Amino acid sequence: MLPPMDDASQALQDAIDDGDVAALGRLLAADRALANRRDEGGLTPLMRVLMGIDRDPRMIEALLAAGADPNATTEDGETALHLIVDVEGDGGFGDEPVQLARPLVDAGAELEARQAEGLTPLQFAVVHGTPDEVAALARLGARVDRCLPADFDPAGFAGLTPLAAALGSSAKVEALLAAGADAAQTDASGRTAVEHCHARREAAEAAGDDDLARALGACAELLAR
Repeated sequence: MLPPMDDASQALQDAIDDGDVAALGRLLAADRALANRRDEGGLTPLMRVLMGIDRDPRMIEALLAAGADPNATTEDGETALHLIVDVEGDGGFGDEPVQLARPLVDAGAELEARQAEGLTPLQFAVVHGTPDEVAALARLGARVDRCLPADFDPAGFAGLTPLAAALGSSAKVEALLAAGADAAQTDASGRTAVEHCHARREAAEAAGDDDLARALGACAELLAR
């Protein structure tokens, strides 16, 4: 069990929640140890910034400059780079993901860290995130050829390549291809993303799911280039 919050820790939490970069800077200047102090929910200040509504890169930079650990994990094994993926919010678009991720990577955040389900940050973004989150992590050096875990199967993703897991989102497929993903790479079952795409498209057409069939058709065109 974590100890109760002291006044300084509460003030830091309030500064983060209020988006007050100046107050955060003053608190860290007075006590750098605050940069890694977990709150009563077990979150570090970095985690709190990334899980908040107003995710300000300046706060991330201030915390890292004060010695925040970019590889600290949640109880689910998620690092700050996993938390770049704004699963329940409205973020994750435009330049935001790379602005959040770049200072973390520059500070030594592990791009291939795995959370409790075995997903790296990029794999987590492919499954749960936006195309811009996928593109940001790929652009910063995340591996685009690492297959998802063989026992990860909430929706048929077990053992797939990131490309195959991204099928249905042409923007994610395009981001992965731009980062060097190979459409001919085979997954744990020995199938390529191209083969998965054709099979899923045929199934969508047979089921009368025209929207999915069109989305997979767009993915097939990208994979064929």
